[in-house]
Amino acid sequence: MNQNMMNNYIPQVRAFRQALGRGLTAVAFLFSAAASAGDLTTLSWEDDNTTAALQVWVSGAPAYTVETLDGGQRLRLHLPGTALREVSDVDGRGAVKGVYPYLSDNGTGVNIDFLMSQAGGLKIEPAGYGYRVVALAGAETPKTAEKPKAAEAPKPVVEKPAVNVTAPVAAPIPPPVVASAPAPAAPVKPMEPLNAIEDIVYAKLPGDRIQVQIRMTGTPAKPALFTTSNPARIALDFPNTRVNMSRTSIKVGTGAVTSVNAIEAQNRTRIVLNLVKPAAHTSSVDGHNYTITVDNPVGGVAGAQAPKTTRFASAVRPGKHNLKGIDFRRGPQGDGKIIIGLSDNGVGIDIREQAGEIIVDFLDTGIPIEL
Repeated sequence: MNQNMMNNYIPQVRAFRQALGRGLTAVAFLFSAAASAGDLTTLSWEDDNTTAALQVWVSGAPAYTVETLDGGQRLRLHLPGTALREVSDVDGRGAVKGVYPYLSDNGTGVNIDFLMSQAGGLKIEPAGYGYRVVALAGAETPKTAEKPKAAEAPKPVVEKPAVNVTAPVAAPIPPPVVASAPAPAAPVKPMEPLNAIEDIVYAKLPGDRIQVQIRMTGTPAKPALFTTSNPARIALDFPNTRVNMSRTSIKVGTGAVTSVNAIEAQNRTRIVLNLVKPAAHTSSVDGHNYTITVDNPVGGVAGAQAPKTTRFASAVRPGKHNLKGIDFRRGPQGDGKIIIGLSDNGVGIDIREQAGEIIVDFLDTGIPIEL
């Protein structure tokens, strides 16, 4: 696929997605509620940068088909009977220029298109969270067989004149053959011991705050944390961690938290806090316990109150968190990226589209006067 074809294709995908989101929302929702076999919730690359492996987080066990388009430079993974749940495009990696999820033409499934810099294929592997998709570029070149060495010509035998010997002559003693010692093998790095989640408990704190404590066998590793607003969730990915509990879903139903789920896949575990509304949160580590506290969203969630007109003032009221910087960059596909630095990873974020604009609210967050 040349650059012109790719530039024409990406706007078509986005326009098609907007048309479905605005004009066919009610129809698609009613149909998917009756026929949906699962929900596509997350697309993310694996941490290992050596392989272009995409994690497709999908509930249930939907079937799939793979299509090769544009001579292998556009690869499509189709999940029939699957609903799309606020999943964004994914930046490229390796030979993949970008990954674009959208509803299929009849609205009864999801297409995930991989744009490739060169012709390739997809390798699909079932995983505990759904599917692991490896994008392969080109074909493997077979190794060239080693050419046999030419046989050496036999050396001519030169006969020496006979010598009269009256006494036996001792044959010369050949020098001792010293076997070379094999080079010492490189030390093998021992595998890090797996941590394990033994229990998840929660408690209600004053102010309708909810404290969720994750108890482990060892010191918790720093998780990768991200939030979503629709549906409202807080997700934590603990590397090198497994689940050692008989139950993997804990019903809470108080404060902002409705339930907590634990999902194990490939030596890592994702803890998902399902919320009623987006809410601010804090986290801490105490020994073998990882604790996350979720604030009460009432009065603190963007959109809970009537919209107010923003006025710039000479003095800005500080918040519990702070913005550190705002930057704009151009993406590889000609898209624009707004990069906002945060003081810490505990900032509650709410993102929504309103009247053709994208509005981002940072809960309990101040902004320096120079910004």
